[in-house]
Amino acid sequence: MRIELTIERLVLHDVAPGDADLVRRALEASLAETLASVDPGRLRSGAVDSVRAALPPLRHPGPAGPTGLGAGLGTALATVVQDGGR
Repeated sequence: MRIELTIERLVLHDVAPGDADLVRRALEASLAETLASVDPGRLRSGAVDSVRAALPPLRHPGPAGPTGLGAGLGTALATVVQDGGR
């Protein structure tokens, strides 16, 4: 099975520019891991204009750092693709 997910723009507030790549890599790894174990019949197909409202509040990376922030974002985005976030 092949899943193609395109994120056109990811806006990161209060993240140091040097940490942005760490956030992105952790997000990609989290999405890949989460979606690899999902029943393909549960995946949503088609374009989604914005998922801002579907994401839980994720603020400053905190103690988990940029990697934790990216992993949290990946998990949150995966729920949007499954059953439309329901």
